[in-house]
Amino acid sequence: LELAPLGVLEGTVVDAEGRAVPRFRIELQRRVMMGFLPATVASGAFFDPAGRFRLEGLAPGKYVLLVRVSDRAAHTLPEVTVAAGTEPLAITLPA
Repeated sequence: LELAPLGVLEGTVVDAEGRAVPRFRIELQRRVMMGFLPATVASGAFFDPAGRFRLEGLAPGKYVLLVRVSDRAAHTLPEVTVAAGTEPLAITLPA
């Protein structure tokens, strides 16, 4: 039995004008299958002047990623892949 290595999801969050977003929440959910509600597998609040985030110890697979900034609606990335060697995400929030 060989286990797949755990993955890391990391990247940066910027606004529509390319400025780093220094305060935000990230929520990573399993993709919804018919008849099942989404399940959050990792989340965190990030305070970084460069808009960076990092989630570790994730099982490889496809997820839904939500980015929340204070009073705005969540920005959703409907399919994010976590695997060994995944490139960092560059997330641009809409205006």
